[in-house]
Amino acid sequence: MDLVVVQSLKRNNTLNEVRNPFFLRLLTAWRSPLPDVAVEEASWYRLAVIVLFPVLLLMFTAILFLGRWSASHHLSWLSVLLSVSLLPLSCVAVVAVVQAFNRKYPLRERLCLTDWRIADFFYALLVMVVMLPLIGVINSISLAVFKICGWKVADPALQNLFRNSPWSVVVILVFGAVVLAPLAEEIVFRRIIFTAINSKFGTTAGLMVTSLLFALVHDCRAQMPALFLLGIAMQLFYLERRRLAASITLHACNNAFAVGMMLLARINGWDWVFEM
Repeated sequence: MDLVVVQSLKRNNTLNEVRNPFFLRLLTAWRSPLPDVAVEEASWYRLAVIVLFPVLLLMFTAILFLGRWSASHHLSWLSVLLSVSLLPLSCVAVVAVVQAFNRKYPLRERLCLTDWRIADFFYALLVMVVMLPLIGVINSISLAVFKICGWKVADPALQNLFRNSPWSVVVILVFGAVVLAPLAEEIVFRRIIFTAINSKFGTTAGLMVTSLLFALVHDCRAQMPALFLLGIAMQLFYLERRRLAASITLHACNNAFAVGMMLLARINGWDWVFEM
């Protein structure tokens, strides 16, 4: 991208941050153009989606199986490690192949992983302060609807794993949830899948489809509306901050809060946490 254009975009973004409140920018971020090289390399992202989609299905199946199996069997740390590493390793492989065939842009710029800022952490906390009560209300409504309709509410696989697995497995789950999952899922959903759909069908379609896929792969039927909303929030945060580092930070903060609650619940015997 031309240096003059880059400098002009940075000036416009700075002026936008000064003139408009953060949440107004966040809610209107879907109208923003994609950051940096995404539009120019859309064909590469569409190819990556084709390769990674079967991996998403395989990861979903593995975690679903382990979650159900853990309720009555002890799992080895190796089986859990392989399951939580499936998407990150596949993501690394796909990105490495793309980078090997096309070195026009550095890897960090291609993935929009440049410019990590401490301010993103505080903005992420601000989003969480607003989102957590809203997610709690939506989950409560969703669970009430399930009970009224007589639908079975199965415990999410990850909750089963945290509740029933030995501590050696729990340590791997914590690392996977707080470090591996935010990094890999944001690259796959927010960067690769969103860019591929956006380049073909527009921002709204990209936002909706990406958030729906994000909700589906987490195996939480009753929590799906809340996960869908969370996916939208992460996508808008990426578009507003114009760097993937921001949405990775938000994702990691959200997962750290959820993992922290489940660890406290397991240590103190708070079964009500796992039933939320």
